[in-house]
Amino acid sequence: MDLAGLTSIFPRDRVELEPEQLARFRDDITDADPRVPGAVVRPESVEEIQGLVRWASEHSIPITPRVANQNVGGLAIPEEGGVVVDFTRMNRILEFSRDDMYAVIEPGVTQEQLKGYLEAHAPELRIGYSLAPPDTSVLLNCLMDGLTNYSLRIGSMSEAILGLEAVLHDARVIRTGAWGVGPVPYGRPPLPDLTGLFIAWLGTTGIVSSGVLALWPKHPLRERLFILAQQLDATFAMVKRLVRLEICDDLGVLTWPTGRMMMGVERPGIERADGEPVCFVYLDISAETRAEMDGKIVAARRVLAETGAGGLLTGPLFVADLVTALPEMVKYSDFPTDLDFLTKSRGGGMTWVGTYGPMSTIAACCQACMGRMVEHGFPPAVVCRAMKTGHFAVLRFLEVFDRSNPDEVARVRKLNLELFDLAIAYGYVQYKPPLSVLPKLHAKMDPATLQTMREIKKLLDPRGIFCPSNLGLMG
Repeated sequence: MDLAGLTSIFPRDRVELEPEQLARFRDDITDADPRVPGAVVRPESVEEIQGLVRWASEHSIPITPRVANQNVGGLAIPEEGGVVVDFTRMNRILEFSRDDMYAVIEPGVTQEQLKGYLEAHAPELRIGYSLAPPDTSVLLNCLMDGLTNYSLRIGSMSEAILGLEAVLHDARVIRTGAWGVGPVPYGRPPLPDLTGLFIAWLGTTGIVSSGVLALWPKHPLRERLFILAQQLDATFAMVKRLVRLEICDDLGVLTWPTGRMMMGVERPGIERADGEPVCFVYLDISAETRAEMDGKIVAARRVLAETGAGGLLTGPLFVADLVTALPEMVKYSDFPTDLDFLTKSRGGGMTWVGTYGPMSTIAACCQACMGRMVEHGFPPAVVCRAMKTGHFAVLRFLEVFDRSNPDEVARVRKLNLELFDLAIAYGYVQYKPPLSVLPKLHAKMDPATLQTMREIKKLLDPRGIFCPSNLGLMG
């Protein structure tokens, strides 16, 4: 490693090369294999990123961005001997417009930080918050096509990106969308949308140094309602009806093991107790007036009554009632929140197969994958979400495991590959795909599409310095 080269770009106190420091960046909480970087740098400006990219290109050294390292696809694990770009010091909110409803932020801006800023400066505006800890990056979640508690309205969070500033392989800095023309980055139209060259590419096409994030109106009234369900088919029938009413900001389904873990049961087992709900459905509803809110709740109750014949669905319970009965649920009454039941489990391991797919097959896919999880001895912990007014949905199959137990790690890996095969048969495609599933994903893709992706990767990263393992396009 060229220490002199790195310290000519960064002050010595922002470069780490000691083995004990580098070891902290070698892995994450998933089953992904560890890889030890050769250095960690902490940039504070786009100029320093340009210097790093020039250096990395000259020496053919791979670089991997990172903020909180809470990604569950192993995508922030560095290349062996490469450089980790720790963005935690690039955490500025560079610009904010109340009138045009956007904020320009750096990659290190966290969910907690942006939420606090909006509450202080524009309490009438909001963003969507992901089911991830408060210290995770807002912008990186958007770039990886993550989801939030506003995804029923807008879809995946890449839809919130109005423009990007990115450093390319030759250290050129570009801006996308209207930001590439004038000073007001109001959106992506009307130029060709270069923003897509960085969305869901998992860091393989360049380094994004800042982004323009859309904000939305935050209505003064908000309710979170819970419904207890005894049958998945009835649950998803209700979900499909509710999304078309357009009364909810967010609508999610949690199977019973997920609910148990949220209440502090680390390893809930695979057997459901008699009378225990199969799943919990939550609805986030907001409104400008009490009359509007009451009307939306009446509409939700009507759908519940029409689809819950025979007592298959009960509720809704208001979040205040639920917290009174179960005080441990108070931390889930609003997002972002610390999901320590997943990220800090006793065995230290958590992974998932997270997928996007059609609403038409959600019930069948969920049932099949839950059954496969039980076959492998894992509780069928699933989180489902309707997306973009029901145009598609999310199914995430969660596994908490003991990272120190090789047999359990092997079982997790085998299960995840089988879940990938099952889910894709129903049209559900894994997002933020880890290295382990890439051969299967490539085999399912249209060959011309895969070839084009490889050509774009080669064009934008001829020296192979940007996260070369992610997406598996270097072969």
